[in-house]
This record gives sequence, C-alpha cells and structure tokens, in this order.
Amino acid sequence: MQTINDLVRVLEEAERSALAAVDDVRQGLALVAGRLEAITSAAAELDTASGDCPVCRRPMSREDIEHARRSHSRDLTALDSDRAVRQADLVGASQRLDAVRAVLRQALTVPSPRDNTPDAGPLDVDAVRAAVDEVRARYDDISEDVAATRATQAALAERIAAERTAASEREASLLVHRKAAVSRVAAIIARQTADQLMAERIDPLAAEMRARWKRVFGDRGALQLGPDGRLTLRRGVEEIPFEYLSSGEKVVALLAVRLLVLGSSTRASFLWLDEPLEHLDPRNRRLAATLMSASGVQVRQVLVTTYEEDLARRLAQRGQASLLRVRSADAEWPLSGSTMPA
Repeated sequence: MQTINDLVRVLEEAERSALAAVDDVRQGLALVAGRLEAITSAAAELDTASGDCPVCRRPMSREDIEHARRSHSRDLTALDSDRAVRQADLVGASQRLDAVRAVLRQALTVPSPRDNTPDAGPLDVDAVRAAVDEVRARYDDISEDVAATRATQAALAERIAAERTAASEREASLLVHRKAAVSRVAAIIARQTADQLMAERIDPLAAEMRARWKRVFGDRGALQLGPDGRLTLRRGVEEIPFEYLSSGEKVVALLAVRLLVLGSSTRASFLWLDEPLEHLDPRNRRLAATLMSASGVQVRQVLVTTYEEDLARRLAQRGQASLLRVRSADAEWPLSGSTMPA
C-alpha cells in the first residue's frame, strides 16, 4: 500500500523529469537562435560595399553573392520553422511542469499518517489513489513528450549537421573554382606578357642577329635565337642545336650574340675581347674578324688581344683595324694607326 510519502516522491521525480524536458527544449531554442543570428549577420554582410566572402575574405562576384543569399534564405526559413516547433514544445513542456507542480503542492498539503492529530478527519484513501493514478498518467504523458522532443532534437541536430556539411562543401567548391579561374587568368596574362616581350624585345634582336649572320656568313645557314634563349643553326629544313655545332661555329655564334647585346641592350661604346680567335681555323678567324669590324654604329671601338699577328696586319692594311702594340720574342713596338716597322 502506497503512502502519501510515496506519492510525494513520485511527484518529485515527475517534476525533475518535466524540468529536464523544459531545459532541453530551451537549449535547443538557444542553438537555433545562435544559428539564426549568425546567418542573419552573414546575409547582412552581403549587402555591404565590400561584398567579401566571410570565410576567405576575398571579393565575391555578383553571382557568388546571389548564390549565397539564396542559400542563407533557405537556411533562415528552415530555422524559423524549427524555432516555431521548439517554442510550441516549450509551451507544452512548461504546462506539463506547472501541472506536476500543482499536484505536488496538493500532495504536500495532505498530512502524513504519522502526523495525524485528533482533530484530523479520516484519510480518503480512494481519493489519494485516484490522485496518484492521475499523476502517473500525466507522468507517462510527460515521458512520452520528452522522448518525442528528444527525437525531434536529434533529427534537427542531424539536419543542421547535414546543412553545415553541405555549406562547407559549397564553400570549398566555390574556393576551388575561384582558384582555378585565377590560375587561368594568370596564365593568360603571363602568356600575353611573354608574347608582348617577344614581339617588342626578343623578336627584333633575333631578326637583327639573323641579318648580321647572313651578311657575314652567307650560306652557312641562319642563326636562330629561340624564346627560351637557345641558339640553333637552321640549314635548309634541318635545325641544328647549339651543342652540335663545331667549336669554331660556337665561338662565332656566341661572338655574334655578344656584339648584338652590346649594341642593343647597353650604352657601352667599346668592347674588349680577349683571344676571340683562339682555336679557330683560318676561315673562321676571317669571319670572326669581319663580324667584329661590323659590330654596329654605337660601338666605336673593339679592343682585341690576339696572337694572330698575320690576320691583324692584314686587317690593319685594309683599314679595318688599328694596331696599337706588337710584341714579339725580340722586341716590342708601340704603333700608331696601322704603321708598323719592317
């Protein structure tokens, strides 16, 4: 047989359960309110002058802004609906808590059998039993409501997690597409810049070098300067890499490039070459000497040290060079112009 104390304990347990249900619903409402505030703030930033992405802080295009605004609108609608459901659950849980507390207050007013006084009337056991049955029924209803509320909360938590995952994937996809677009634009700009440099700087140099090579060497092929700075020699349909040229051809080709760079890329009026004719056969010596004598209008003086005395004397006799000093094993003669001692 249950006593009034047992009834009070049951009601107190029901009160704790009902209070826990109210707290759970309030916590869920707080989470929804936080999400609403965050999304509302993010949506407000879309209308600012900067229009920056709240994640990567980079400028967003009009299409990105509209996409983000639609996504925020869907999230706000879902969260408003969720908040309305939770508020209704909070009202129901609060009403159930108030009902349990009202019955508990009534039970606390019923005196315990040990506290009966001679003035107290007989205890209505049937009425107490009916009150206990009513409280148990309300407790069962509250327990079912709490279970339903928790299930709803779990479903909403899963939905929020799924929405967050989808939002993160959209943001990651947007960032990847934006990086790809920036890379494509950078590649196009780099290509355009390279083409402009080629057209304005490299191509004229290459054309001038081919013209000089042609004037000096005639049928020895066309010397090519590629966009990567590599030298090749084209003979007919064949293109010979620089490393396959003979040693003499390499020396002459490098000399042609240096003279071209001197005349087009610097303001120097003279060039000093130390032993440029070394290890060259007679024909290549003559070609290299002719190339140096036609180095350009800007280069007024080419100072060359060489052991090729015969070639130097012939160039001096033709007026293509001036001998400054001739040194032999026997003596050394300072010279003026092309005059030399016998």
